[in-house]
Formats: sequence, structure tokens, C-alpha cells
Amino acid sequence: MKKIYVICATLIIGAVACQKTEIKPTDRSKLEGVSSFEESQVNKYKKEIVVYDESNKNNVMLALHSDDMEEINKFINTYDIVVNTSFSLDNSSNGIDEDRIPNGDSQFNEGDNLEPKLTIELVSQNIESNEKYFSLNFKSKAGTKLIIPKAPVGFMVKGGNAIGVVHRGQGYINRVKYRYKKHFASLWKDYYAGNVNAWHIHPGAYSYYNYWDYSIPDPHKVNMLVYQDYRQNYINYEVFYSLNSGYSQQCALGTYNTNNYGECYYGSVPEGSSPFIYNYGGAEGTWFLYTPINNTCPWLPEAESGFDTQNCKVVKIPSDRVGKAYTWQRDLLTKSYSFSEL
Repeated sequence: MKKIYVICATLIIGAVACQKTEIKPTDRSKLEGVSSFEESQVNKYKKEIVVYDESNKNNVMLALHSDDMEEINKFINTYDIVVNTSFSLDNSSNGIDEDRIPNGDSQFNEGDNLEPKLTIELVSQNIESNEKYFSLNFKSKAGTKLIIPKAPVGFMVKGGNAIGVVHRGQGYINRVKYRYKKHFASLWKDYYAGNVNAWHIHPGAYSYYNYWDYSIPDPHKVNMLVYQDYRQNYINYEVFYSLNSGYSQQCALGTYNTNNYGECYYGSVPEGSSPFIYNYGGAEGTWFLYTPINNTCPWLPEAESGFDTQNCKVVKIPSDRVGKAYTWQRDLLTKSYSFSEL
């Protein structure tokens, strides 16, 4: 399979803050209008910060909301928020000690407030067009005493922006919950997964979530709540944002291949044959095929598979994956659905 190479970047932070007022950055040309966003005052207090990468070509603006200004100041004084455009979803939860994943929810304080005291909203992003996604990382400032919120931290985005959380692979598990607003004037609703309105134990085998469901394809806003195990003494997750060109784990054909981001594996043709893609035209459509062996087709996985007098037909490629299907060695592959397609 193809491999994805990740180049790590060291990032610096430029921050500008305000309380209940509009941000006034030094270089307004880069950030014109970013503070003109709906629901800019989610809670009583707000502080805005702008985070740049080392090239100063990429930046994001965040608004920290709370009804307690001390919650905002405490978080800002404890953590540097770092944007990482070289983030990879392949950095999953592998390596977490099993003894740090006890049965049940006993690792979370029953008396904790499960409503967020702090919400971090992605106001605007100015990311180069060749980037597909980025993450927010939380690093403790030198000499500060780490503070882990006893309530979830909320991460809010506008509808159409993909958001998820990825465990760094160290420490205890987290719980994750999603809320959404269908329209500007709507009340927040909890997201249901499998008809269950509940916190999701996190991470799983591959540690990220997305909020899409076909019944709510275009929410106005989404708020992801991340609640940490009370024994965890540092933030052990990154928050993932897609730029509408990343790919989910949902496949139109085959099964998602966890070794490669955005790749669905259908199957491998028999040894001694060569796979290829062919468009028969019209309603017949585009198919995966392979060259026969001794004029026979030993692998016919579908009811409609068969010999077309010259080659072996395997499976018809869905119309929305035509152009996104390909072969590698003997493997038949397609791209999974991009976030913007869900």
C-alpha cells in the first residue's frame, strides 16, 4: 500500500486577546473580518487568540467562551495552543496500556459537571489551499502547574467543518460527546449514535470521531465535548479539523484500510493475473477486471461477476467512485468518502 509521509513542523503562537470586544491584530490584512461571526458571545466572557505556524502563512483564530473569566485565564496561562498542519489521522491510540482502560465509567467522577465551563470555537482559518486538515495541540507552558478541567472542554465549529478528537496514545481514555444546532435559532441537541444518546468511550481501535449522520447532513453548528479521566494529569488529545478535502472511514465499495488514510480495499485478484479498470460505456458502467488465468476466472466474488469473453469482470464501481478507483499490485482500491461528501 502507498505510505503517507508526515513532516513535522515547529509552530509559534501569536496571540491577540479581547474580552467582549473585536480583535485588532497587528497585521489586519491577514485577518480582515475574521471576528464578524455569528454567536460571537456564546457565554458571558470571551477571549480571542490567533495562532500562526512558523511560516506565518497559516493561522487560525479561536474564541474562548466561558461564564467564568477565570476559566479562560486559567487555561490560557497553563497551555500553549499550537496549530499543526502536518497532523495525521494515522496517529491513533496504539500503545495505550490496558490497565489504563478499566471496565465501566468508574474512572470519571460521578459528581463532575458534564456541561462545559470552557468552549473553544474555531472562528476562522487561513490555511493554504494544499493543506487538507490541521489539528490543535495543547502543550503546557514552562513552569506552570497543569490544570485538567473537571468539566468537559467544548470545541465548536460552524456546520460543514469536520471535527474529531485523537488520543495521543498516552494516559487514560477520554469520553466524547457531540451536540449540534440545525439552524441559527435552534436549541442545541445531543448527537445520537446507534440510537443511543450517550458519552462515547474514547479512544477506540482507531482514535477519532466525526459527527456526521445522514439524518443531520448540514448542521449550523457542532460542539464536541471532551471529558478526561480524573486521574489524567495532562491533556492527552489533539483536536482535528478537516478542510473539506480530507477523507472519512466510510466506503462505497470494500472496507476501510486502516493502514492508509482515505483508502478502501475491495480485494486482491489471483496471483498470475493483472487488475485494471475498464469503462464499458452506457448503463454497463465502469468495472474492476483482471486478466484470466488459462482462459478461466478463478475469482468471481459477486453474483454479476464473470468472464466477458476476454477478461474477468469483478465488480461494478459506484458512479461516485469512478475516477477515485485504482489498483496497486493485485489490489482493488477506491477512495473513501471525503468529509464534504457525507
